[in-house]
Amino acid sequence: MLAVVDTNVRVSAFLTPAGTAAKLMVAFRDARLRLVYNNAVETEYRHVLGRPKFAIDRRLLVAFLDRLRVEGRRVDGVPPVTIDLPDPDDAPFIALARHL
Repeated sequence: MLAVVDTNVRVSAFLTPAGTAAKLMVAFRDARLRLVYNNAVETEYRHVLGRPKFAIDRRLLVAFLDRLRVEGRRVDGVPPVTIDLPDPDDAPFIALARHL
């Protein structure tokens, strides 16, 4: 199954390993879920998850990004979203989801 996962879900999974968001990431780890991403999404993951306030272990972050590149589905050439959004940073995620 393909999924576009917002950065907030990924943050929650790192910060609350027994939470619902973490269960989603376990599905990715177990190859029951394939994350869809593009350069904008990967860049946001790297930027946000690397913020000191989250104190995410660098090794875990690197392992996640490596796994994303190897086992995720990279989709380039996605048309941008042309609607107003409360959070413009959501645009790459919505564009990917609409493109699938």
